[in-house]
Amino acid sequence: LMHKCPVVGCTKSFRKLANFRQHMLKHTGALPYACEYPGCDKRYNTKNRLNVHQCKHTGKFPHECPTCG
Repeated sequence: LMHKCPVVGCTKSFRKLANFRQHMLKHTGALPYACEYPGCDKRYNTKNRLNVHQCKHTGKFPHECPTCG
C-alpha cells in the first residue's frame, strides 16, 4: 500500500504512513517540534532538525569532524 502525496506537482509516495505524515508537514507549514531551551522559541517540522538545533545549545555535536571540529 502506497501513500501518495495529494499536493499538485508533488510526486512523492511512501510505503509507511508515518513517513507520509512527516512529509505532509512540509506542505502544511506545521512546526510541531519546539525547542524547550529557556528563551528559545525555535520550532521545526522534523524531530531530526530539532535535535540538530539543540546541539547548538549543548555544544555537543555527535558527528563532529576530528580534524577541524
